[in-house]
Parts: sequence; structure tokens; C-alpha cells
Amino acid sequence: MLPFREKVIADRGYKGSPFCMTPDDSLNESHKKFMGKARARHETINRRFKQWGCLKQIWRHHRKKHHLVFKVVATLVQVEFEHGHQPFQIDVVNDNTRFTNFDI
Repeated sequence: MLPFREKVIADRGYKGSPFCMTPDDSLNESHKKFMGKARARHETINRRFKQWGCLKQIWRHHRKKHHLVFKVVATLVQVEFEHGHQPFQIDVVNDNTRFTNFDI
């Protein structure tokens, strides 16, 4: 569950959801650009899961094992992050303040 007033960045397919902020909800052009970069970064993480096959292929084993395998893959992806294979960083410009290497 999200904390009060917190939203996730999503694509236009979630337009109208009270829990999502879509490109149409952006505050200004730089915010819209940031949201696009954040979505792209998330897709690179999804790609890493698909490289292991747990989200790409049809699951051919017992359903009870799927959550365990997914957690193992998530742990392996996290270990990759910790050992230098991090997803690209996003520079954030908020009004006149610039934050670099901002992790989402």
C-alpha cells in the first residue's frame, strides 16, 4: 500500500487512477521528461528479469514454485546492482535545484 498522497509513475494506460501519475498529469515539461526517464529506467529493470526467463517464458512447473523462483531472480538482480551493474541514473531538476545520480 502506498503512503498517503504518494503515487507511482505509470504510462497512459493508468490514466484516471488515483494511485498513478501519468504523462498527462505532469507538472511541467521537465517533470514530464523526468517521468519518461523513470519509466525507461524501470523497463531496463524489467528486461533484466526477462533475461532470466521468469517473466518471458511460459511457466512449466508447479505454481507453488513460481514465487520462490521469482524471489531468487529478484535477489540475483539486486546482487548485480550491488556489484556494479546498476541501472542508469536519472538527473533531476526541481525548480532551480539540481540533484544528480538520483535513485528512484
